[in-house]
Amino acid sequence: MMHRGSSPRRTAGLTLVELLVVIGIMAVVMTVVGSFFASQARVSTELQEEGELQLRLRSVAEAMTQDLTLAGARAIASNGTVQYVPEVDTVCGSAYVQCSDTTLLTTVYASSLRLTYGSIDDACRWVTYVLSDGTLYRGDTRCEDGGDGSASFGSTFATGIDAIDVSFTCTESDASGGPVTKVDPALCSEGVRAATVTVTGTSLGRSGASDTLSLSVSMPNTRTVGGGS
Repeated sequence: MMHRGSSPRRTAGLTLVELLVVIGIMAVVMTVVGSFFASQARVSTELQEEGELQLRLRSVAEAMTQDLTLAGARAIASNGTVQYVPEVDTVCGSAYVQCSDTTLLTTVYASSLRLTYGSIDDACRWVTYVLSDGTLYRGDTRCEDGGDGSASFGSTFATGIDAIDVSFTCTESDASGGPVTKVDPALCSEGVRAATVTVTGTSLGRSGASDTLSLSVSMPNTRTVGGGS
């Protein structure tokens, strides 16, 4: 029996104001959580793009330094014997490595990987690198086919490459006994001792990040001859 003057008991549940407060709190929490995951996703994407860029730059630098290491090599293993490929000398007058305005880099060497049925005709390789509009091209042809000094674009090797610098350390030393470094191997009058390849590129993703990588390599086959002409 309800006594006079007493108020009815409140029905269980949320009022409109309380519901709006809860919704507001949940919206703030969801916004913070969403921002966190979006930030993490962005960081993860940037790290992946930076890793891809580093891998691409290293692939370019390693390919070029490998060709520089082989520059001037004439001996090949064929049918269990060592043979010498004279075309390596005759194709470009002992200029085993060259640089020009049209061709970023040209190397000449003998490679047993290109032998055909035991013949050494294909062993002399003329390898060129051309950088044009952010794309690096690599051409690998027989000396008799490509050894005319003209630029050969070859096949696409890498994209997103901004610049490639190649410097050569000469066999001779300067007056203080320090190394002589030239951008043109032809200026090393006593031969080329080593080379350094510096590659700069840009990420192919949305981050647009850029990076630079350098590799140095010894050139054992060019130490007693002029670097180029």
